[in-house]
Formats: sequence, structure tokens, C-alpha cells
Amino acid sequence: MEKIRILRDRDIYFSNERKENLIVVGGTSINKITTLLNNRLRIQYVKMKNYKGNHNNDYLIDRSRKRIERSPHPYRSSSGKKPIVGSVQVIRNPYNEDVTNPSYIIVLFGLDRRGTYEAGKKFIELWKNEFQELMGGEKQGQRYSLILSGEDTENDSKEFR
Repeated sequence: MEKIRILRDRDIYFSNERKENLIVVGGTSINKITTLLNNRLRIQYVKMKNYKGNHNNDYLIDRSRKRIERSPHPYRSSSGKKPIVGSVQVIRNPYNEDVTNPSYIIVLFGLDRRGTYEAGKKFIELWKNEFQELMGGEKQGQRYSLILSGEDTENDSKEFR
């Protein structure tokens, strides 16, 4: 079994370890690797200034489906419940140019901590099935992306579609 190491983004930022298989957790505001990868992702994190309220709104934009999920701050859904939005994605590692031995990056983030937490839970759920195939099975080399979207009905992060 291959050894798993946990590193900070700043430890990987300038090193050759960026060429390895990576799991990157956290959005662009706290993770430098996510910031570097954001323009290469199908689901991108975007911050836009709201001129009416003089604050920023955060969005996840799915470039392939023209789908936009808006930040939960200060937004609430029509039901009055706070939405939770996260993203799980697998891409081929752009820092590894070896086509015979490719590596992959799994990127997990949300619009806030709760969204990142839910993305992590969904990643664990998907790990045994779909991701194993993407990283070495029949679907090797294909991209994968998923937006998680739901409402926090009781402050317990359980309701998702």
C-alpha cells in the first residue's frame, strides 16, 4: 500500500510533489493549490462584488452546464433555509506531463465551511466506486465533476439532491 502523506498547500506550492496524485481540500480563499487550479476546473469558484449591498457574493459556476450556485451569505432560499453548496471534482494533474504514468487531482471545496464539509462527505461516499475507475479502471483519464446543493433544514447538513 502506498504511503499517504498530509501536506499544507504552501509545502506543495513550489515542490515537485505537485506532480503526484493529490487530494486538495478547501476553496480559493484558503488553499493556494485550489487557486492555481481554479481556471482549469469545470466548476469554478467566482467572487463578484455586489454594488447594492457593498459586499461580495460567492458563486460556483459549472462552465459546461451554465449552472450557477450562489453563496449562502447573506442569501437564503425561498423556504428561508440556508443553502449549502459544495463541489467534488477529479481532473488529470496538469503539472504531470508524463502521459504513460498520469496522476490526478481530486478537488473538494464549498462556498463556505459547511459546503466543503459536505463535499468531503460526498467524496468518501464516492471513493470506492466511481473514483477508483477514474484513476485506474475503465474510465481512466475522464474528468468528473459534481455540484452538491441542498438546504440545511435543521443545522445538520443532511438534505441534498
